[in-house]
Amino acid sequence: IHALKGNYPNSKIDILARERNKDIFKHNEDINKIYLYELKHYLKLFFSFKKYDLVFDAEPYLNISALLSFWLGKTTIGFNNQHRSIIYDHKIPHKKDAHMVQNYLNMIRALDITTEYEELIQINSSEQDKKSIKEFLKLLGKKTVGFCVGTAESASKTRLWNYNNWAVLGDELTKKGYQVVFIGSNNEKKQIDKIIEIMQSDAMNLAGTLSLLQTSELIKHLNLFISIDTGPMHIAAAQGVKTIGLFGPNTPTLWAPYGKNNISIYKNLPCSPCIINDKGHMPDCLRKTDKYACMKQISVEDVLRYV
Repeated sequence: IHALKGNYPNSKIDILARERNKDIFKHNEDINKIYLYELKHYLKLFFSFKKYDLVFDAEPYLNISALLSFWLGKTTIGFNNQHRSIIYDHKIPHKKDAHMVQNYLNMIRALDITTEYEELIQINSSEQDKKSIKEFLKLLGKKTVGFCVGTAESASKTRLWNYNNWAVLGDELTKKGYQVVFIGSNNEKKQIDKIIEIMQSDAMNLAGTLSLLQTSELIKHLNLFISIDTGPMHIAAAQGVKTIGLFGPNTPTLWAPYGKNNISIYKNLPCSPCIINDKGHMPDCLRKTDKYACMKQISVEDVLRYV
């Protein structure tokens, strides 16, 4: 979006998002309007036939996004690895050996725009959110690490790291002078409470207490962020915080926390990755023995090595 706006400063760029992620774009100065792909907005989309000169379909596999692109755009760009790709005017290779940032930038490069980004664009928040987080930061220590542990509901249980590991990691980082802060949704609150109960040191559970933009604003001020493969990991990378991502069933080649100072820990077992994003294939662990070995084999020492 930033590269497109930079090359076409007079263009108007609209975003089609879901309710759960729309706020990420809310204060982005490159964006004109945000439309929601939700039932109550279907009629508005229906009456937008061929409204746009150009539509980028950034969705890796859902067929509905291709149909919407065709309906909304006079010209369309999307990935070439699906049956639906016949709809697109410009078909871009979905490269499995390149980060998704580069796959998306290749859509811009198809327009003969030369562009490169070594880090993500920072997420903006409102002045009110900045003010409230600034007040909250006064309660934290000078050196703070954020944890995002996920839940089976938010990240699928194949991506989860053992709760005892999180507890030990928290204690070890506390010894190094860090204050540990857990972030997440309200669904993660009880699980995080259990981790904190195991810990020998104090930690703060903020799950369910902050909005998405308040969370991103808080993360921006952390010294370190450690997470399984989930959305907040990418938010931390965008906010310029050193980020350590724990990968098992998914590949960091495509989905690592983007940026030169960020780390992906991945054991690269023969059965991994079993998640195939561009096919919508996200199975439970396929191993008959030693289930979830790809995450189990990541040790606390593996993580501490990169702190």
